[in-house]
Formats: sequence, structure tokens, C-alpha cells
Amino acid sequence: MPEKYKDEIEEILRRAGEVAPSESSRATERPPGDRLVKPPVSRPAPAPDYRPSSPRRVPITPGKIMLAGVVLFLVGIKFSPFLWVGLAMLVGAYLLYFVTPRSLSYDKRWRGRPVEERRASPWERFKRRRKN
Repeated sequence: MPEKYKDEIEEILRRAGEVAPSESSRATERPPGDRLVKPPVSRPAPAPDYRPSSPRRVPITPGKIMLAGVVLFLVGIKFSPFLWVGLAMLVGAYLLYFVTPRSLSYDKRWRGRPVEERRASPWERFKRRRKN
């Protein structure tokens, strides 16, 4: 776990334009009066966000279908055919709510890496030892 933090700190320092400390900071740090004030260093441009090339698709959920059904039902008060379509959408969305699977498990990730490490199985540890 400490290795992760060390990697992250070194990455942040590299992005800030500084060199990662190789020895303890107390040994190399000067008293505040002896320090030179450096002008701000121009920072490199932030890395571009990852965006998929295709346009983002909005998932159709039972809640959205139910909302559309309510709107059609209210419009159907004035125009009779929409009343039945809206009612059918409401019933369909209600049933769809109980039928669609919901994914409750997910991996906690930060910067593409899993936050909580999983324990390696004995077989994976054996394979790792064989590679080294």
C-alpha cells in the first residue's frame, strides 16, 4: 500500500516540474530565511480527458419511460388516443422496473487503478513467483 502512495506523489511532483525527493526532506531543507524565492514555474498542460469517439448515449430507464407515460397520460386527457398510450407506458415501465437487472457491485477505482487490492489466489502467487 505505501508503494501506491509513493508512486502517486512522484507522479504529482513530475507533473509540477519538480524532481522527486531521494532523501528525507528534513536533511535537505533550509531554514525559511535562507530559501530563495523562485518565480512560478509554468505548468505543463493538463492531460486531455478520455472521451469516447462516439456520441454519449443516454440509457433508457424505467423512470424515464414512466415520466413519458405520465406526460402522454396528461396530454391524453384532451386527446383520447394518447391517454391509452400513456397508460400502457406507465404499466410497462412499472413492470420493467422489477424485471431489469441492477448491478450493485462495482470496483472502486482511482486514476484507473483499483483502490482496494484483492488478495491473490495461491495459483496467482505461484505464477508470479515463476515469472521472477
